[in-house]
Amino acid sequence: MLLNSFKNLLSAILFLGITFSAKSQQPILFDHLGVEKGLSQTSVLSITQDKNGLMWFGTRYGLNRYDGHHIKIYQYSETDSTSLSNNYVTSLFSDSKKNLWIGTSVGLNIYDEKSDAFKRIVSQSKNPNGLSSHVINCFTEDRKGNIWIGTLNGLNLLKDGQLSNITKFFNNKNGDGPFHNIRSVKEDQQGNIWVGTSNGLLKMILINDQYQTTVFRNNGKPGDISSNYISNITEDKNGKIWVSTQSNGLNLFDPSTQKFKHFAYSATDKNTIVSNTIRNMVVDDAGKLWIGTLNGISIMDTQKFTCQNLQFDPDNNKSLNQNSVHKLYKDKNGSIWVGTYFGGININYPYTTAFNVHNRSRSNYSINNNVISGFAEDDNNNLWIGTEGGGVNFYNKATQKFIAYQNTGNANALKSNLVKTVYFASDGKLYIGTHSGGLNVYDPKNERFKNFNFSNRNEDVPDEISAIVENQSHRLIVATQRNGIKISNPEKTEFKEFKLPVSIPNSAKVKALMVSGSKTYFGTTNGFLIYDENGNKFYTALDRESNHPLNYYVNCISKTKTNEIFIGTYNSGLLLYDQKNNSIIAYTTKNGLPHDNVLGIVEDDQQNLWISTANGLSMFNRQKKTFKNYTVADGLPGNEFNANA
Repeated sequence: MLLNSFKNLLSAILFLGITFSAKSQQPILFDHLGVEKGLSQTSVLSITQDKNGLMWFGTRYGLNRYDGHHIKIYQYSETDSTSLSNNYVTSLFSDSKKNLWIGTSVGLNIYDEKSDAFKRIVSQSKNPNGLSSHVINCFTEDRKGNIWIGTLNGLNLLKDGQLSNITKFFNNKNGDGPFHNIRSVKEDQQGNIWVGTSNGLLKMILINDQYQTTVFRNNGKPGDISSNYISNITEDKNGKIWVSTQSNGLNLFDPSTQKFKHFAYSATDKNTIVSNTIRNMVVDDAGKLWIGTLNGISIMDTQKFTCQNLQFDPDNNKSLNQNSVHKLYKDKNGSIWVGTYFGGININYPYTTAFNVHNRSRSNYSINNNVISGFAEDDNNNLWIGTEGGGVNFYNKATQKFIAYQNTGNANALKSNLVKTVYFASDGKLYIGTHSGGLNVYDPKNERFKNFNFSNRNEDVPDEISAIVENQSHRLIVATQRNGIKISNPEKTEFKEFKLPVSIPNSAKVKALMVSGSKTYFGTTNGFLIYDENGNKFYTALDRESNHPLNYYVNCISKTKTNEIFIGTYNSGLLLYDQKNNSIIAYTTKNGLPHDNVLGIVEDDQQNLWISTANGLSMFNRQKKTFKNYTVADGLPGNEFNANA
């Protein structure tokens, strides 16, 4: 069934499966970047973005630079003093002066872009004026341009970012002071420096050029911080300070009482954080707090204190691919980059909420198959979705639940789960074309299926039905792949053969049907044919230059509200059929289309065409003749669409 309203566009793009939506809580989708795409190792401990917009990932086995397409790996070499000091990259930071700082378990490094190499910075073990330790844990920059570096043996303040001017805090020669192990450092909106250690939280306030320190520890009293081992500190858009711990949940600091509100995991409350072991946090552009834990990600609404929890879903290839999260980072475009312990990088782009994606899951009310072959909408605006192996899925828009209709062996059931096309006719019945199961007719009134089988009993290869349409005489036209075209009587109780003219080669198969007034449009594997019922005549579209019949492989046909006919082809792009001159105007990748294999076309209320292709989704502005393309980077679960979907 061809859909011609924007409301139905929402349905037509649902699966693969996508729907534009601004409703309720949207699913969070991730792209994945692992060793198969060039990452040096799957344990990602640190992430930053440099002045050029390039992403850098620190792993247990090297540093990785990613330009959106390719990864370059940097590793330690004992014969090259300009290589990294160590492969275990613990922390990364890009400062306001466009320097890239790399912390490892054996030393600090600064990247030199011109030479594409590194300068190694020694610690106080080799230079009394050097950093307090060679084990680098964290960085931050304050409003004055000073760089703060947290190490295993204290905190280092680099005045103006200069290594020649280092002030050290909380360190001693033996490395065993009470606050020596610095895990996180953060400047708040008031200019205070918050320091998370393995033995408490510190707040440093600059008074008369001297830092005064307040210590927050768990002493077993109400309002104390929940644990002394601090893993991360961040500040939200409202100036609230959030402090995570290694093993006892999340804390929100109340400046009026100098106390903490504690948030912990609860097995009986799905709105709590997903784990008490928190490693990292980041605030997204919407002001929500992303919390990376040992068991997934919690996205907290910082006003309501409720969480949306994200975990690995084996039935969803766009889910978080590994629950053990080490690092969260928001880039300049608002994308969230997730470093996991065994799953490499997961990326959530800010545009993903434009698409509401339904995937097969363990829920009894999810769609039961992810390979979608067609859509039809009933009078109640609910969807009937054909799948390749899951039969027909009914989607109730009000409840947002799916019900599957499948082959159960019952005489009144669907005859095949391999559905190729679905179509609602004027009699209110759903007509379902299948592979190997003929034409199935579902009557919603009695919830039964009736079957028409057009196959020859002696055929070794099963037939399939590729397209269905109803003409102005209420006759159903059905395209099969091995037994030609069938046409019904107006009551749709009997079918007979519908002969195509000899001008179409015998090997051609009809892949698409569309009716407009008295005309029926046939898209075949070897041309485009029009039948006019009023004159009982056939004619073919002609090539504008050669004046010969076209031999395009046609995937789909769509009519706009202004009665323009657009054709999607296998490898010749998008075609506009000029009805007046019986000729074709072509739009291809040369004009901005993402791929010349066009699989579906739907018009929206602004008269734009939404075009599904073998390489993403495209919006065609018919007035400006321009294309705007969408891919997985914009939230699509995949770039390759199916025909009719």
